[in-house]
Amino acid sequence: RRFVATGDSFITRRLASSEGRWQLADIVRDADARFTNFEVLTPGDAFPFAVSGGTWAKAPEGVIRDLQTMGFNMLTWSNNHTLDYGYEGLANTAAALDRCVIVHAGGGRNLSEAAAPKYLECPQGRVALIGICSTFHETSAAGQQRPDAMGRPGINMLRFATTYTLPREHLAVL
Repeated sequence: RRFVATGDSFITRRLASSEGRWQLADIVRDADARFTNFEVLTPGDAFPFAVSGGTWAKAPEGVIRDLQTMGFNMLTWSNNHTLDYGYEGLANTAAALDRCVIVHAGGGRNLSEAAAPKYLECPQGRVALIGICSTFHETSAAGQQRPDAMGRPGINMLRFATTYTLPREHLAVL
């Protein structure tokens, strides 16, 4: 039926109740699938990592509940802040998202987990969510697991290959 999507939810503290917020919530709640990008972490007591996505972004777990109160039922967290608090912060955030029972994708204990689609069941059908990030520090990328080694925790990064094609006459000049 309807899909609502917003950009980054960079919210670092609990939201105060206000009429404006609830008017926005009415718009969000009017859709079946309601998506936002969770741009912060709920890292618990994890220490800040050596690098950040620009600043070390964190919020209390209640911010996830505030987003749900506003009507959001899906979020990605594959972004430049996912490893602001290292692997421990990533694990703590994943646990908080699971406790809040919200569909989330884009981060995980290894590449398979980070790249896995998550699903929201709606009256008209199933909606798939895949979280992918194109701007990140190279240390944030999740690593592929192998039979002899566990994968590296991180984000599902955008992977691509660039191919250049030349017309035959230009290739002949080279």
